[in-house]
Order: sequence, then structure tokens, then C-alpha cells
Amino acid sequence: SPHAVWHWALGKQWAVREWPWKLLMDAVDTTDGHDRKELKGPYLANLETDPGESENVAEKHPEVVARLAKLHQRWVQDVERK
Repeated sequence: SPHAVWHWALGKQWAVREWPWKLLMDAVDTTDGHDRKELKGPYLANLETDPGESENVAEKHPEVVARLAKLHQRWVQDVERK
């Protein structure tokens, strides 16, 4: 991606990606095309070691969760100002 940080939001769901990390908040996983799985709270994936985002490593990396959440908050504030 040409962007260092990528943001996505839809309703209460949001995500922020800064390689190799991707943080999702209160997201809904429908990647298998059949089941709908709600991911409550922060869900952190390391896309370099887990490209399928199968393991939530948020508890192992609280500093990454905090940093990415702060990036998202700043992005929301910036979008609201425009």
C-alpha cells in the first residue's frame, strides 16, 4: 500500500493497519463466507506472522493496541474536522 497507515470504519466497527499490525475493534468476521463471528473488543493480528488473522495477540502486545488505537482516534478527529 502507498499509505503507511490504513483506516477503516463502519458504524461501531473500525480497523487500523500499520504494517505488520492490524487492529480491529468490535468487528464482525465473515471471512469464511458462511459464519458470522463477532470479535468483541480489540483484536490485534500480526499480518507478517499470521496473514489469515487467526490469532488475537492483543493481550501479548498492549503497547501496540494502545498506539494503534491512538492513531485511530486522531484519524477520527481529523475526519470530523473536515
